Amino acid sequence: MTKPRYLPYGYRIQNGLITPDTAQAEYVRQIYQLYLAGNSLQEIAKHLQANSIPYSDETGWNKNTVHRIVKNPAYCGKDRYPPIVEYTLFQKAQVLCQRKAPTYTEALKDIRGDIICPDCGSRMEWQTKGHRWRCRHCAAFSVRIEPDILLQSIATTMKRLQDNPNSIDSPPLSHNTVSIEAEKRQVEIDEMLSAGNFDAESLIQNVLARADAQYLCCTAGKADPMTLRIKEALAAAPPCDTFDPKLYHAIADKIILHRTTSIQLKLVNGMVV
Repeated sequence: MTKPRYLPYGYRIQNGLITPDTAQAEYVRQIYQLYLAGNSLQEIAKHLQANSIPYSDETGWNKNTVHRIVKNPAYCGKDRYPPIVEYTLFQKAQVLCQRKAPTYTEALKDIRGDIICPDCGSRMEWQTKGHRWRCRHCAAFSVRIEPDILLQSIATTMKRLQDNPNSIDSPPLSHNTVSIEAEKRQVEIDEMLSAGNFDAESLIQNVLARADAQYLCCTAGKADPMTLRIKEALAAAPPCDTFDPKLYHAIADKIILHRTTSIQLKLVNGMVV
C-alpha cells in the first residue's frame, strides 16, 4: 500500500489507523542514534544514500529531510501518532539541535544583503521578533523560513541550472543598445554630414559598416559575456547538492524571496530563474 504523502516518514495507514512502518521506523531510530552520536545532518543523509535506504518522496535524502525527522515531535508520540522513539531521546536531540543551530547572521552571511522583495525589488531584512523577512520599503513580508531550508532552496535552483545549462539565455537586447564599433561608425557618419562636402561612396560604405556592426551586436545571443561566465562557473563547480557560496557569487546577483518562501535567483546576466 502506498503511504499517503501527508504522513511523516516512518508511518503508514493500516486498517484505518496510523501505525509505524516497521522498516521505516527502524531507519528513523537510526537517524536519532546517529545524530546523538555526533553525526551531522549531511553525514546522516549521505549514510542513508550510501546504504540505498528508500525515501517516500522524490526529493530523496538530504540534510533537510533528516532535519525534519529530527525536529518532528510526532516521533515521540505527539499529535496522536504512535511513538517511534522514546521521549527522552527526542528531547536530547532537540537540545543538541538547538546547540548546533547557527544564528541567522552566521548562517546567511554570504547572502543576507542579496534578498529582495518580489513586489518592489527593495532589500528585505530579517525580523528576529516575528521570525520573518520584511521589505524595508513596501512592508511586504514572508512567512518564517529556517536558514538551512533557504540555503538548500538556493542550492536546488543552482543544481537545476547545472543539469540544464541550455536553459540559461542572454536577456533580450534593448533596441537602444549600440555596439562600440557601431557607435564609432556613427560618429564618422555624423562628421561627414556636418562637413557638408563628403564623398557619397564613402558615406554609403560607413552606413553599411555601421549596420553590419549593429547586426553583430544584436545577434550576439548566447555569446553574451555574462551568460558565458555563468555557464563556465556551473560547469567548473562540483555538483551543487548543498549551498556553494563561491558558485552563488559567480552566477547570481539577487535572491527574490516570495511570501510563501519560494525563491527565484536573479542571475548576473539579468535572467530570473
